[in-house]
Amino acid sequence: MIDFLNNRRPRVKVDGVTTEFLDINRGVPQGTVLGPIVFTIMVNDIKAVSLSNDLSKFADDIAIKAPVYDYEDSAGYEVENMKLWSNENRMSLNMEKTYEMIVRGKLSTPLPDHIPSIKRKEWLKLLGVTTEDIPVEVWGGASYNKYVSQIDKFVNRAYRNGYTSNRSDFKATISNRDKKL
Repeated sequence: MIDFLNNRRPRVKVDGVTTEFLDINRGVPQGTVLGPIVFTIMVNDIKAVSLSNDLSKFADDIAIKAPVYDYEDSAGYEVENMKLWSNENRMSLNMEKTYEMIVRGKLSTPLPDHIPSIKRKEWLKLLGVTTEDIPVEVWGGASYNKYVSQIDKFVNRAYRNGYTSNRSDFKATISNRDKKL
């Protein structure tokens, strides 16, 4: 394992032009069988700030599900936690590939505050599942069930593959939140 990570000397060949060898002694080699496993071991100690949030890790991606209850939004704390962890472990966090997506059931539900330095998107593709935020007025309608099922499918796929310690029951999470509101 040490030889796999230390004293690597890669070079690149593009259109018949070959670069010089370059010494690299940090990071996880990309495009290797062991790369995703080593990365998973490296990020194994990342934990969610709040017990109600769920972290899903897959290869070099991490997704956080952070339900909002009574306008208490812990997503910003989770982002700061990731930044802190990255700095402490001398790993770079690519903020250009870091997004937030809001999934809500009612148009009348106010959006949580925007997280500084993170782009908000209306759709994300995670583990091959595309999830879109298409708010619906009819709570519990067909569109609502479709998108909640997509979120559950993503988190449960991550659970089956060992990338999260919790199964998802997002529908129950939303239902419990609505009871509190």
